[in-house]
Amino acid sequence: VVGHNFEGYTNMLDTRIIDPWTRVSPVEALLNPESGLIARWGGELVRDDEEFYVLNRAGMNRGVRIAYGKNLLGVDCTINQTDVITRIMPVGQTNKGKPLLLAAGTYTVDGQTITIDSSLTVAASNADNYPTPHVFVLDVGKEAKAAGTSAAQVLAARVKMIRAALRKFTDEECNLPSVNLKVDFIALGDTAEYAQYRQLEDVYLYDSVRIYHPKIGIDVTAQVNRVEFDCLLERFNGIELGAMRRDMAH
Repeated sequence: VVGHNFEGYTNMLDTRIIDPWTRVSPVEALLNPESGLIARWGGELVRDDEEFYVLNRAGMNRGVRIAYGKNLLGVDCTINQTDVITRIMPVGQTNKGKPLLLAAGTYTVDGQTITIDSSLTVAASNADNYPTPHVFVLDVGKEAKAAGTSAAQVLAARVKMIRAALRKFTDEECNLPSVNLKVDFIALGDTAEYAQYRQLEDVYLYDSVRIYHPKIGIDVTAQVNRVEFDCLLERFNGIELGAMRRDMAH
């Protein structure tokens, strides 16, 4: 056994059981994308010299909001619609375990009226903003299994299916494209247009920032996934906001 000075901490208080690592380096045990601790447990890894922290949430939302309206010197905004979902087709189960789909009609879910058309999908609030539907099949499984064959029991299962689809839209904001915003502080300098970006000097790695793009109706939360800091001048040179890339998250 090779000794080391590393110490680890976590705020994940529940019990986790994992297979033991045999003849692997500490880096692989932590960061392997398939069998590493982060891949298995989730969370975010913060490294500080010989200490590391595995946290449920490493950053915070400091209330910073950026309204991106035009290309400015030193600002680059990229919109990616590859993984956008505008309609969800939930699949539950009949009382015999067979696939159960929605039926066209009007449903009341948690006080909200939801209309299901012939596509048998739950539409996002902004579905009409896209020229073509982006459909995702959500297997709800036993969580939406009908207790019996009566109309009321089947309806109850379908309400659970719709609720699961709405929750995915709310929790994951999958009906919005991902936004990547790169800000070069040095290039922007002291221009008048730079005023709103100065707030980014007060955010740090893993923090969340709200990005608003008025022309295409995007209002999303992006995470700081890269910073460039000048240790001699003690200032940020640049910052990158966007969906957390796998290699950067690990």
